[in-house]
Amino acid sequence: MIKRMLFWLFVFVIFVFFMTGCMNLSIQRNVDYPESLFKQKLKRIESLRVRSQREMDQASRLNFLVYDGDDRELISFSVLTDIVLSSLDGIDCRDHAKVSKYSEEYLTLKWKHLKNLDRLGPGLIAEIEDLKENSHILIWLD
Repeated sequence: MIKRMLFWLFVFVIFVFFMTGCMNLSIQRNVDYPESLFKQKLKRIESLRVRSQREMDQASRLNFLVYDGDDRELISFSVLTDIVLSSLDGIDCRDHAKVSKYSEEYLTLKWKHLKNLDRLGPGLIAEIEDLKENSHILIWLD
């Protein structure tokens, strides 16, 4: 199920990429589970959240860190929140329903909530760790 969710997530990100060209993507293969990297990212994300509460910072990037243990791949990508918001306006509602069908099994986040990204400050959106599928996903704003 994670792979289907990732597929639709990648479809969305690739759409954004082709529409704007403003995306960072990194794929590393043959990687053992990077526990220290996930701990480091979570610590950084928490410090962003704490600082943003004090200083009322606004998030500028939507970030993903995905480890697929079955394929031993570590994938990270990042996109400007302005690009995500503007691309959401151009996506057909039927596409939203397809992605939501799969993503709602793991997240309570709905597509309509993505339109409110500009109201959120930096911090963790979701952490998904699926031991059965040997995967770990972090989604955050900074």
